[in-house]
This record gives sequence, structure tokens and C-alpha cells, in this order.
Amino acid sequence: MLGRIKVGGGTEQDKRKFYTNLYRAYAGKQTWNDVDGKYRDACEQVQQLKVGQSVYGGDAFWNTYWNLNGLWSIVSPEVIDNWVTTQ
Repeated sequence: MLGRIKVGGGTEQDKRKFYTNLYRAYAGKQTWNDVDGKYRDACEQVQQLKVGQSVYGGDAFWNTYWNLNGLWSIVSPEVIDNWVTTQ
């Protein structure tokens, strides 16, 4: 994920700060599905996701429009798409 953005200019310390914060923008997400794509829905029924999809939890949409929604839409549209579908 970090390799999707290439930073030019600035000092090495500036780049380190940028990539550290980019990492943190993704580190807080929780996936509620298993590695095989199975998860339990709100009715306790086992569901199966398509390959590459995830069910995200932990955050809701409120206040993320200040930073994360825009970042995810640009850097990783598949993540924001999965997250919107989850909500």
C-alpha cells in the first residue's frame, strides 16, 4: 500500500513522517472476515465474500470525511468500495 505513492523532494525525515502517517491511516482498520472470506452477518449467518473483498468494522463514516475517505478513495479505491459496501 505504501508503494502506491511516491514522494519526491523534502528531507528523508519528511518522507519518513509521510510514510509513517500513511501506514497509520490503514493500520486502524479492522477486518471482520476470515482469510477465506467467510464472516458472520448480523443474523449470525455465515456469509462468503468474493475474492478480494473484506468486511470492515470499528469505524463509521462520521468525521472520517476530514481525512480518511479522501485518502482511501485516491490511494486504494478497492478499500473504500469494500468499506462502503460494509456500511
